[in-house]
Amino acid sequence: MPTFEYSDKNRIRFIEYEVRPLNLDGDAIRVDHFETKQEAIADADYVMSSSEPDVAAVVVERHIKKYPAWEFSEPENYETVHTVGNADVITLWNL
Repeated sequence: MPTFEYSDKNRIRFIEYEVRPLNLDGDAIRVDHFETKQEAIADADYVMSSSEPDVAAVVVERHIKKYPAWEFSEPENYETVHTVGNADVITLWNL
């Protein structure tokens, strides 16, 4: 996973992309992790097209983790970067 070291050499930031296949209730079936956005989006599209019986939608999130956590007001941040599949399921997931 890509790592950024701050100039003070005491803090670091990791960025990863998480792919979450969702069932009809909007719950994540599993979470897969990737280093790049392109890999994650390609996997999400593949999972959606592979006709897994329980997958109704797939969400890709950019996950930023900062260490040590006490140094930051927001040590973790998630941003949705790609969605594919049933819009109602994605709405349920966002609740």
